[in-house]
Amino acid sequence: MKHRLKHVRVPLLLAALAALGCGQTSTVKGRVLLDGMPVAGATVLFMPDSDGQGRPASGTTDGEGYFDLTTFRRGDGALPGLYRIVVSKTEVAAAAPDEDHASKKRAQDYLERHTGSKRARTLIPAIYSDADKTPLRCNVPARGLVTVELFRKSNR
Repeated sequence: MKHRLKHVRVPLLLAALAALGCGQTSTVKGRVLLDGMPVAGATVLFMPDSDGQGRPASGTTDGEGYFDLTTFRRGDGALPGLYRIVVSKTEVAAAAPDEDHASKKRAQDYLERHTGSKRARTLIPAIYSDADKTPLRCNVPARGLVTVELFRKSNR
């Protein structure tokens, strides 16, 4: 009997620990605006503001700048707590019309071989894509739509 009871305790203990680790998420939907205009194709990351508290949640904006956050499974939201909001969007730099295409291609190939990435241009001001410097914060659970307003020039 003791041996059989031991086999039951282990799965129950593991299930209880898993439930504690997952927590209850709150749906978070929002919109990213840059100088009042929707930002399509941006990555939105909610980073827990306290060390060891919560888990990151992320989403990608649609054509009108709207996003849904995901923590564990698609669209489930974020765990309760205070978050820093990080927003980033990049595009691969294209050659200028008057540049020599062959030399630009050679330079880009060299860059890819030696750094493992293409030269990218950020489309969001750098302060918003730096988790340590972003001024953006959100408390979850959030009431209604979270509007993330970005500005090219600081309003401070």
